[in-house]
Amino acid sequence: METSDRLWKEVLRLSRETSVETIDEVARQCLEMELPWTSRLAGVAGVLHQVVGLPTGVSIYGVVKPGSGLVLAAGAGLAGPMAAAWGAPIAGLAAQEQAAQFAGQARAFHDYLGGWMGVAECIAVPVMRDRRLFAVLEIRSHEEGRLGLAEAELTARLAADIALVWPQPSQNHETWRTSR
Repeated sequence: METSDRLWKEVLRLSRETSVETIDEVARQCLEMELPWTSRLAGVAGVLHQVVGLPTGVSIYGVVKPGSGLVLAAGAGLAGPMAAAWGAPIAGLAAQEQAAQFAGQARAFHDYLGGWMGVAECIAVPVMRDRRLFAVLEIRSHEEGRLGLAEAELTARLAADIALVWPQPSQNHETWRTSR
């Protein structure tokens, strides 16, 4: 417990001014903790939220199977939806397209539930390794002009870090590859 308390204090010290190396190191430590996988994901979500600051929310949506809805695995900051539809803005679109999505005008997407909750901007990045989609990392801002290139790069870096250590499915669990 002492290690997780120390790491949580490190997360709380992060800000927009923190060096890229320090942010990456704290996120890596979160992913290496001897805690349940969702707790480690929550740590990385906390890192992203802490660096970008309020008024934002971060969600990591797991893929149950291709083409089905995404489910919330971890989050930090302002709450987001508990699930996201496959192909629907913004996380579901990132999953379907297997590509990062940026919505500078999130409210323009008529079927984006987050827009109804006051979300102004959104970045969603797929968490993938070897063409296998595991999840989508999404950050939402309730303030226009809050998310830009630096936040997109950070989100992409953290998604790549998560993908590197995402647990392989057990033999009892269905595995799949995307068809790209």
